[in-house]
Amino acid sequence: MQNTCSLLGALLSLSFFLPATLWSQATGTVEGRVALTQNLRESSEIASRQIIRQYSVTSGKFGDAINDAVETPPAIVVYLKSNSATSPVAPRSQPYVIMDQKNERFVPHVLAIERNTEVRFLNSDSIYHNVFSLSQAKSFDLGRYPQGKFRAVKFDKAGLVKVYCDIHTHMSAYILVLDTPYFAMTNDDGTFSLAGVPPGEYQLFAWYGRWQSRPISVKINAAQVTIAELTFP
Repeated sequence: MQNTCSLLGALLSLSFFLPATLWSQATGTVEGRVALTQNLRESSEIASRQIIRQYSVTSGKFGDAINDAVETPPAIVVYLKSNSATSPVAPRSQPYVIMDQKNERFVPHVLAIERNTEVRFLNSDSIYHNVFSLSQAKSFDLGRYPQGKFRAVKFDKAGLVKVYCDIHTHMSAYILVLDTPYFAMTNDDGTFSLAGVPPGEYQLFAWYGRWQSRPISVKINAAQVTIAELTFP
């Protein structure tokens, strides 16, 4: 009886492991780096003067922050658009993501999501906030709510959503709603990795605030890593 249970457990474990293994073997990965060509600075149209960020760049590399209040470079959104994918897209299971309100700032300042994702706007401050947007992709007004509470919005249309607080005018954020599950944010050194991509030909984009790079063409092969570098902005 004990041997039978052990065998059954092993078979169940194998049944969960094999689909993930087969999927990883049938898909590829694109890795690379976003090279900055100039300082990135958010304009007053997008963010208030209190949270303007400016970064030094040396030879297209991320440098030290000019503004001592900001210690890390901006996280840039990198995403793929399919030209002729030959395998079905596996949906990513992420029922919701959180955009926090902390120290009178939206965290993260830039959020990339797949269309039809729910965003929960959490208030971690001891004061009230009132999150709203008048963007074409999504318009909403969540009203005032206290610390520890959240209100949710489902983003069902692709596009750029600019988010503000009706009480604190210096608060702002971006939500980039994408029609693809294949996106990532760059690391502090500008590197990125997109795994689990079906084989095919794609356009690779980088985006941050007012800027979007010219796309480059990449070809994804099964069980292989494609290396790509983007110049931005």
